[in-house]
This record gives sequence, structure tokens and C-alpha cells, in this order.
Amino acid sequence: MNPFNFPYFQYPLFAPLNPGQGNPLQPAPIAPGPHLQPLFQQAIPPQMAMANPMAFNPLPAMQTVPQGIFVGQALPAPTAPEPMAEEESKGVKRKLEETANVGVATKKARREDGAVKPPALRKGYFRLDETLLHPAEKEDLFPRLERQQALESAYGAALEDVRKLMCEGPTTQEQRQAVVDFLEDLLQQGVARSAFALASLILKYPEDLKFRQEDALSYYKRGVELGCGECCFAFGAALSKNYPDGEKSAEVAYCWRVAAALGHPKARYNYAYCLFQGNGVEADPATAVKLFEENAEILKQTEAEYRFAYQLLYGVHVTKDLPRAYELFKRAAAKGHLEAEHNLAACFYFGDGIAVNKPEACALYKKCADRGHKVAQYTYAAMKLTGDGVETNVEEAIHYMQLSADQDYPSALHGLALRYAAGDGVPMDKKKAYELYKKAADGAGHMKSFFQLGKMFETGDGVDCDIVKALDYYVLAHKKGAPIQNKMKSFMKVEMAKGEFES
Repeated sequence: MNPFNFPYFQYPLFAPLNPGQGNPLQPAPIAPGPHLQPLFQQAIPPQMAMANPMAFNPLPAMQTVPQGIFVGQALPAPTAPEPMAEEESKGVKRKLEETANVGVATKKARREDGAVKPPALRKGYFRLDETLLHPAEKEDLFPRLERQQALESAYGAALEDVRKLMCEGPTTQEQRQAVVDFLEDLLQQGVARSAFALASLILKYPEDLKFRQEDALSYYKRGVELGCGECCFAFGAALSKNYPDGEKSAEVAYCWRVAAALGHPKARYNYAYCLFQGNGVEADPATAVKLFEENAEILKQTEAEYRFAYQLLYGVHVTKDLPRAYELFKRAAAKGHLEAEHNLAACFYFGDGIAVNKPEACALYKKCADRGHKVAQYTYAAMKLTGDGVETNVEEAIHYMQLSADQDYPSALHGLALRYAAGDGVPMDKKKAYELYKKAADGAGHMKSFFQLGKMFETGDGVDCDIVKALDYYVLAHKKGAPIQNKMKSFMKVEMAKGEFES
């Protein structure tokens, strides 16, 4: 009924953090990774695996920065912890299991009983999902987590002080530049979260920090190399936006896949969208729908609720379940999702998952129409014209049909043309009718408009009679599926008969 909307591209800067829920995910196919530096060649922050409750905040957790640095004094030079020994890295899985590392504890428990209570998560995030990663990436993940945990213990409180400074009051250009310098030092030490924090600050203060958007993208890319889930999501979004022709679709799918594996809910939705459409990855609608379902039912993600409900309504890639589709449309509509509300109106109109209630359907269509939904504008107009379950109001119906036609909705253009051709509810205007029929026919290939144009040229009704044009429009209508074979045959016989007597 409605095409997919664009995927999620935005994420709020310095968003608050709250405990949330985790979820054991189902396996999904791996997207072919782009030729970027391998994701886990460098450090991966522990928050990306949901071990840190301050996960994904650009600037959260552990070591105080003296406030004097924000009044012109120099920031303290960060000191990096010692690198992990090679033998320690090789035996990291065993070591992490022994020390009850959250990520490995999760992995271990998942093996044992298929379910585990997740650690404290930011609200709306999943825990680490290994099934979305390549084997080599999984092998390299846990050592990098340990490395980032050490960095967190050294610099986390300093990052939290910086976050508070930037979020809780006005700052001067000098202070902001000092923060950038500090974060640059942390990035040199391999602190993954600093990459996302730098990109966020540059996008928020592009002029006084004298950076360009390209600089923010370079930080996002650096964050991808370090394993930052937020950077993976943001870099994938930037590639998708900057290459709308799909030239970078494989890299986009890769970035969103990795961010999804690290728990990012919007990345999971976007990766599911890629799987559903086959954008940058082999199409797998069944797995995509499963991801939509998890985001909808576990995270109550509005867009996922709508997508999964849509699949339940038609039952192409999942068993049809109209009552459940109705409930999900209702949930998403209550949160302001326009397409969900439009589909909810259709449920009441057709009795899909709920008893037929045309007055309720009409009321919902009007709500959507008043929000600018062109299909709802037309549908509401049609109900008010015909009195379909509601009181007839021709004047109001014409008003809403005009609103829909102004957005070039083909059925509204055709319906309005019929009114002008007959003088029904509007002054008769054959020229206006012709223009509307032609706009619907030429712009959207509207079958009935092709047919009406054929009739106008055949009879000279409002236009000069032109048998050739009439036949052309009839043929186009026939190609669109109009059942006019007999009409065309009789039309051709008449014209051939006329030709016998022409000199």
C-alpha cells in the first residue's frame, strides 16, 4: 500500500542514558564488507558491547578534569594505559570468561540456556549480537573490548566532565576549542568514543571550530576503524546520503550491519531495510522481517512497528495475522506515525483485524488528510462524496480532493476531472477536465484517464476531434489493463468503413 520511508539517518547529540532491555537475536546473513580497514583492527569500546551503562553517549564516564582548564588553562595531557601483551591478547577469551566479562558472560550464558539477563543497557539498545559478525571479526572483538575497558578506566571521568560542560550550560569558543584539543589527544591514544564526540561537536559548532563537514566524516570513519557503533551508524548514513545512486550501498550495509551487531537499534532497522530491499547485500526478506519484529516487540520502535504490521497485513514474508497487524498499527499511530494511522483507518474500513467501522475509518482518514497525506485526502473525499458510511458533504469532498490533486495524486486528478467534465460540485469546465485527465495519464499512467482522453478525442468533447489521438489513448488504456477490446474493435471497424468512401 505504501512504499518504505527513508531509513533512520539522525541521532540526537549528547542524548540521556537510561537502563533498557536486551534481546537474544536470531542469526542474519552477513553483508559483504567493503574494502575499508578491517573493523576490529583497532580498539573497540566496551560500551559498544553494552558492558558500559553509559554506552553511546559521546562523552560519558571516569576521571575528573580540573575546571580551571575551561577558563584558559591548558588541558592535562592524557596518559594511555599500557598496551595488552600479545600473549594476553591470544588468551583473552579464557581470561574474559574467568573474570566474568559482561560480553563473554552473555555469550557463555547464551550457549548454555539460550537466554540471559542483559547487563544494564542504555534504553532502546540491544546487547552484542555476534551472529551479525564475520568469524574473524568475532575472534578479534573481545581483545579490543578489554583494551577499551582499560582506556575507559583511565579517561572515562574526564569524558564525563567534558560532556557535562558541553550539555549543561553555555560555553565559549575557547572552551569548545580546548575540548576539541583534549578529544584529539584521546583519539591519538585510541579512545574510540572520542571520534564520535569530535564529529558531534564539529557538526554542532561548524563555524567557530573552523571545521568542515568532511572533517566530521573523517572522524566517523576513524571511529568505524576503531569499532565505534555510533560512528558505524553515522558513517553509513552519510554514505547513503552522499551516494543516493547506490554506488556505496555495500559499504553502507556493512557499516549498519556492524553497528547493528554492536546493539544500535536504528542501525538494526536500517540493516533490516537493506536486507529487505537487497541494497548492498543479498536480499533476505524473511530475516529482515524478523529484525523488524524484534525492534517492534522488544524496543517498541515506532517505525519497526509499522513495518512489521504491514508485513502481517499481507502475509508475504510472515504468516498473515490481521488482529496483530491492527494492534501494531494502533501502537505506532498513537505515537504519531502517519502511515500507521492511515493503515489503521484502512483496518476499520475493510474490517482487517477489527470489526468494520466506517465512521471511525472516516475520522482517521480526515486526521491523516489534515496532516497532508494525499491518499487519505482522496479517500476521505470519496467517502464524503458518496456518503460511504458517513454523511455526504460534496463541498467538503471537493475541497479535500483538490488538496490531494494539488499533490498530483493520480486518482484525485482523475476524480476532479470527472467533476469538471460533468459540472458536478464545480462549474463545468471541459478544458480543465482535459488538463487534469492529461496530467494523471501522462504523469502517472492512470488507466481511466487514458480512456477518458480517448473518448474526448473521439467525440470532440472539449477538444478538437482527432481519431488518431483517440486510438492512441485507447491503446494506452488497453495496455494498462482496461477491458476495452470490444470498444477498440468496433472503433476500428467504423474507421475502416469510413475509409472505403473517402476519395
